[in-house]
Amino acid sequence: MKLNYRIKVPRRVIPFNELVNKISVRNAELGDSSPLRDFNIVGLKEEINMAVGFEQKSVEYKRMSENETQKRDSKFRDDVKPIERKLRKVLEGYYIDNIQELGNWGYEIDRS
Repeated sequence: MKLNYRIKVPRRVIPFNELVNKISVRNAELGDSSPLRDFNIVGLKEEINMAVGFEQKSVEYKRMSENETQKRDSKFRDDVKPIERKLRKVLEGYYIDNIQELGNWGYEIDRS
C-alpha cells in the first residue's frame, strides 16, 4: 500500500540552515543509535554555513546595489538631464531652420 505524504523542504538558504541545525541536534541526541550516524553531518553544516555566508553577502550587495541605483537615478535626473536639456535647447535654437543638423551632434531626429 502506497502512503500518501509530502515532506516539505525549505527552498531558501536561511530556513534550510535551520533544518540542518535541527537535523544535527537530533543526530547528536541519538548518538550511535541515529539512522544518520554514518553521514558527515559536520561537513553538511560546514557547507550550509558557507551558503549562509554567501546569502548574507548577497543581501548586503543587493542593498548596496539598490542604494547605488538610487544615487545613479538621482544624479541622472537632477544633474545630467537638465544640463543636456539646456544644451539641446541651444542647439534647437541655433539650427531651427535645419533641425536635422542635430543628428550631427548625436541626436536622433524623428520626422514622422
